[in-house]
Amino acid sequence: MIEKVNHKNKAEFESLLSNLWQGATLKDCKRDAKTTAQFVYRLNGKLVGLVTCSLKREYVAGCDTRKVAYLEGIYVLQEYRNKKIATQLIKHFELWAKDKGCKELASDLEIDNSASLQFHNKMGFEIVEKTIHLKKNI
Repeated sequence: MIEKVNHKNKAEFESLLSNLWQGATLKDCKRDAKTTAQFVYRLNGKLVGLVTCSLKREYVAGCDTRKVAYLEGIYVLQEYRNKKIATQLIKHFELWAKDKGCKELASDLEIDNSASLQFHNKMGFEIVEKTIHLKKNI
């Protein structure tokens, strides 16, 4: 069952989220965009998956519109993978996006994360750009 993250399941969500991004909180998920949503998948009383998403109104690589639903992160506990949980979370994300008036979804991933790329491709995402970010301390 998919449910929206709220004060009742916040602690469980953050515990699961720390598997994706160590030390991340719900507040972190809400920091970079005015409009965000976080959903969890509960199976037999246990949270086993999550998706966090936002609404981007600035340029998003490869997109034609200025209102894009952005997949910030998706995670399913290892022992619950390959059971269509992530697929159901993505479908819920798509419904949220449509409800917000979006016509496009976007996401990103680490360049060497082949499992994530494979999943994104399976969900209908296509590569629109490859970038490498660089830094130099001065």
